[in-house]
Amino acid sequence: MALNAIGPTCPRFRSDVAVTLLESDGVVLSWTGRDVGLSGDCYRSLVPLIDGQHTPAQIAAAIGPRHSPELVFHALRRLHDLGCLADSQVPEPQGDHERARGLSVAATETVAVAVASVGAAGGCDLPAALRARGLEVADGGSPLVVLTDDYLRPEVGELYRRCRTAGVPMLPARTAGLDVWVGPLLVLDEPLCWECLAGRLRTNRPVQGFVEARLPAGHAPVVPAVARTQATANVAAEYVAGHVARYARTGGADLRHTLHTLDLGEWSTSRHHVVALPECRACGCGEPSSPAGRPVLLRPAPVAFDLDGGHRTVTPEQTLDRFERLVSPLTGVVTSLVRTGPPSPAFHVYASTQNLEPPRDVEELRRALGGGKSGKGASDVQARTSALCESLERYSGSFRGDEPRVLGRYADLAADDVVHPNDLMLFSERQYAERERWNRRETRYNFVPRRFDPTAEISWTPVWSLSSEAFRLIPTALCYYGFADAGGPNFAISCSNGCAAGNTVEEAILQGFLELVERDSIALWWYHRVSRPLVDLDSFGLPYLDRARAFLAERHRDLWVLDLTADLGIPVFAAFSRRLDSTPERILLGFGAHLDPRIALLRSVTELHQMLSWVGAMEENPERVLADSETTQWLLGARLADNPYLVGDPGRSPRTAADIANLSSGELDKDLSLCRRLVEERGMQMMVLDQTRRDVGLAVVKVFVPGLRHFWARFGPGRLYDVPVRLGWMSTPTAEADLNPTPMFI
Repeated sequence: MALNAIGPTCPRFRSDVAVTLLESDGVVLSWTGRDVGLSGDCYRSLVPLIDGQHTPAQIAAAIGPRHSPELVFHALRRLHDLGCLADSQVPEPQGDHERARGLSVAATETVAVAVASVGAAGGCDLPAALRARGLEVADGGSPLVVLTDDYLRPEVGELYRRCRTAGVPMLPARTAGLDVWVGPLLVLDEPLCWECLAGRLRTNRPVQGFVEARLPAGHAPVVPAVARTQATANVAAEYVAGHVARYARTGGADLRHTLHTLDLGEWSTSRHHVVALPECRACGCGEPSSPAGRPVLLRPAPVAFDLDGGHRTVTPEQTLDRFERLVSPLTGVVTSLVRTGPPSPAFHVYASTQNLEPPRDVEELRRALGGGKSGKGASDVQARTSALCESLERYSGSFRGDEPRVLGRYADLAADDVVHPNDLMLFSERQYAERERWNRRETRYNFVPRRFDPTAEISWTPVWSLSSEAFRLIPTALCYYGFADAGGPNFAISCSNGCAAGNTVEEAILQGFLELVERDSIALWWYHRVSRPLVDLDSFGLPYLDRARAFLAERHRDLWVLDLTADLGIPVFAAFSRRLDSTPERILLGFGAHLDPRIALLRSVTELHQMLSWVGAMEENPERVLADSETTQWLLGARLADNPYLVGDPGRSPRTAADIANLSSGELDKDLSLCRRLVEERGMQMMVLDQTRRDVGLAVVKVFVPGLRHFWARFGPGRLYDVPVRLGWMSTPTAEADLNPTPMFI
């Protein structure tokens, strides 16, 4: 539209624009998603003349005595640029304002779309809604819009395969029920297919999958029941048609890798990112899901963020911005991130949920529906990022089947190439002999597997030794969650010890190694029940600790910290809190290890807050018990008077910040060189399995140091008995029969 005296153009306001003249100087324009205020008497004067009956020249002439033509044309140009004017000489078809936002196409365009229905699509008249937006509906059109009540109907997959053969894009849409779905657009030139989409959706429907796995062969798939009315069907048709029109006009960039939903109950929209499965062969990718089996090469990695307990190459905000797209209840690797506990500047804990391996029984299904990970931090964004990365770490460590493996018998493999499983687990002969008694305990963590048979053929995973710069073979059952050797005895089950995520592989390795050091120091202290020195919290000058103590005091709790640092010299702390006003005392524990003692200290306190969130749930509902019975027993029965090793050593002065060396260099690769040297000087090796997944991109590793102790009850010979004596914590080692009868339960 030309805004000058040339031509017969007569501007008017678009039909969806509401115009309000202010009593004072100015005007307010409102339309979907936007409100604009314009000040000046010129706008008040010309608005009544923008009626489709006057040209710009006539408007300028009418108000000319008060405003110059240049000012009038400038004001009209601004209204035009805002998109709120239309040309009265061009009839406004239905949906003119939708066209301005890409929701319909111009009358001069000819776009044909094909439509197919599968299942009960809810009486949705999509063809009529498409034609109202200037689109044609015809066989052979592109894309093929598939309306259905469930994306996982086999017929939808069959239509996709036909589209793929014909080279036609397919756009699925769920138009039945109170949640309308549209997308993602499935095209040939991108690594995302219906099989990838269906895989993501199935994973996040554990109940449906559990039921279908138990149906007889040939039984029809379970389709979730949906409510529908003609009104919801009409809205669904309009919603889908708007997205199809935008695709026809713009190419549909916002439909690629994105599932759009409209909640008709809440009247809200959401976007769900869909990530292709790299190992999916249906869409031609077929790449290994991880780089496992390659040497792990360390690169320079300077620390850019070391505030509030962080020690990372980027800020937590940057990490969250990069990976939060993986959170979705429909298609996400992580299904939710929820803040837990009371609002406080000292308490930041998030819970995350996800669906991983298919449950084998109803009890596993029940745990899966309520399970997940949690994350903590000294700030809200740290806690949220922590919970997200904990879940991405767990996802990346799950076995998929395309990881490098070697079949073989321990007895046939060269001793220098293989690691015996019990060199990592470190169970005692007595525990193996009494495993049935051990396993009668109600325990989630402290069970004893079957004794390893060196003549059994099992799967081995190549793990890179940073110490020897060569691969060593470790049983796959110790490397990945959800793996079991076919038909073999249950001699090992993988756990999270040494698993860690990071923005870089160097960051992940350091975090995983520090977890091994932390748990090793805990075991040396806990099972011998030796007193360790208190830590002078005030000497560190950390404001967060003041906030944490005030927060706990409001809840009638105290806070103290012990120094558990052992022979490696890497700072390890244990934080504690108990109720002072009632019984049970509900003693909380939190642990932290780091080269920088400030970071180790903060991590111990924030981890204690994670346990406080469990207590809060129990106190809100006294009948509630935690999934882990050992933790429940501790919170209900432990008293400080019965556990004096939790109290600081009365014969030693508290350790101050000046007493504890900061070993961090500020460069992760150099920090790792120090850590490797510390273990090698004690006759051990540092080994790394890269578990990073291509579809996630977050660096994830599992670090192994055979000889370092787990903090669960594993009582084989070695450091557990030798190091406390060598350090002077005790004069003689505790006999196995006299070790702490309460296994570590976290």
